[in-house]
Amino acid sequence: MQHQVIPFDTTKRFSKIVTDYISGADALKPFYAWSPEFASFPAIIEGKSKESIDRKALVTMLRKQYAGINIIDAVANNINAFAKENTFCVVTAHQVNLFTGPLYYLIKTASTIQLCNTLNKQFPNFRFVPVFWQGSEDHDFAEINHAHIFNKTFTWETDQRGATGRFSLKDAQPLVQELLSMLGDGPYAKEMHHILSDAYLNGGTLADAGRKMLNALFGKYGLVVVNGDDHYAKTVFANIMEDELLNSSSVSLVNKTITQFPYEAQAHPRDINLFYLDNHGRNRIIADEQHQMFMVKDTDITMTREEITYQLRKFPERFSPNVILRPVFQQKLLPSIAFIGGGGEIAYWMQLKSVFEYHQVQYPMLLLRDSFMFIDHATNKKIQKLQLNITDLFEDASGLTAEYVRRNSGIALQLDAEKAVLAKMIEGLKEKAKLIDSSLDSAVMAEGQAMLNSLHKLESKLLKAEKGKMEVQLNQLNGILNKLFPSGGLQERYDNMIPWYLRFGPSLIEDLIANSCQPAAAFHILTEEMA
Repeated sequence: MQHQVIPFDTTKRFSKIVTDYISGADALKPFYAWSPEFASFPAIIEGKSKESIDRKALVTMLRKQYAGINIIDAVANNINAFAKENTFCVVTAHQVNLFTGPLYYLIKTASTIQLCNTLNKQFPNFRFVPVFWQGSEDHDFAEINHAHIFNKTFTWETDQRGATGRFSLKDAQPLVQELLSMLGDGPYAKEMHHILSDAYLNGGTLADAGRKMLNALFGKYGLVVVNGDDHYAKTVFANIMEDELLNSSSVSLVNKTITQFPYEAQAHPRDINLFYLDNHGRNRIIADEQHQMFMVKDTDITMTREEITYQLRKFPERFSPNVILRPVFQQKLLPSIAFIGGGGEIAYWMQLKSVFEYHQVQYPMLLLRDSFMFIDHATNKKIQKLQLNITDLFEDASGLTAEYVRRNSGIALQLDAEKAVLAKMIEGLKEKAKLIDSSLDSAVMAEGQAMLNSLHKLESKLLKAEKGKMEVQLNQLNGILNKLFPSGGLQERYDNMIPWYLRFGPSLIEDLIANSCQPAAAFHILTEEMA
């Protein structure tokens, strides 16, 4: 596929905090620890090396989590490598989306693998492992229970509650079978059928399915999937959770940052940034003012200070961090030197630097993931036929349509010259009116504005009439925009990867990794050449 890179700000689809971060704006520098460049890595590695991480126990945990999976050698080798002091990791994270959800699920993973590949070459005395952290404890099922595939929204309905990663797949079977029946008989249909069947039809949980999908797609590149919903993982994090329960440390730290943050806050802390997690749900923990009594919201569960600390020490898996503490949890458990995320993730991580410092956990390098847009050969052919530039397509749809009509009309549809003549006439009338009666000035201005408005209306009528003559071309233009910007947003935030995998097979993953350019993320356009 042809590869083209355009600046993030050219797309007009990214927030100011994103464009400011990648341009190194001074306003953001107090809110992160490391400049996102290769020169920062030696100091990050040195700092992370000083933290106490039980590497042997980490390996044991990961082996247990991969039990029952046909583990690929590259993954097994990377898991075993965590036992060595010179092994570090780069982490990306996401909720466990049905069928991997939007394309960026794969894109952020590819960015992580590419960076590790580059680091392994640049720093041969160390080993760098790509890690995907599953947000398996998240309970917002509506965010992850659907996928847009084949111009259809596949939605999983279930009565299950609590951590979505624990959800049984039993009542998802009809939906999976429906998708399998639509894969067709193309060159990669059988492969995708096997991947989906193994992940979703062999029992297990949604988190298990997510691990299997990632293992099938990225296992050959050594990607290690980590599930934080784990007894040992929570044991490592228990001292920080106890501090949160008894002292509510995070709320004042983050609120202070928010008052200084030069952008809108992405996440707001609570007095206690922990949930109580069991098979019935994931509910907020609330304390009285003295932190002597604790309640679990929307349940009958109450605990004294002694009872809740006992539970935490004996059953740490029953406690779950929210968005404020999850990043610290991740960095506490893993020898991670960098985190790769989307714009929203980078923004809320910047609110948490003081929380990391308080708990003496090293803050990682923050890296914006790469972004990708795919253009198939049929769409590419239409773009060429309409003589459009790629950057044209990122303009506002109505503005692009009007500009296309003006550009391709044999008539000057903009009445700028006529407006200039009229404006000059109005100025002359104003001068004459002043000589007769200065109070006529407002009347002349009103009449003049009415005449200008008439020209605007005429201009719109000319444009509308010319649009009617170009109906075929404009329908093609709208088809292109609907393909590349489904529901008006970026393709990577809406489309699922399955149709693209059926088209390109494993080369889809290869192209994502090969064209990612961490730590200097970019917006990439991959275009299938016309047949």
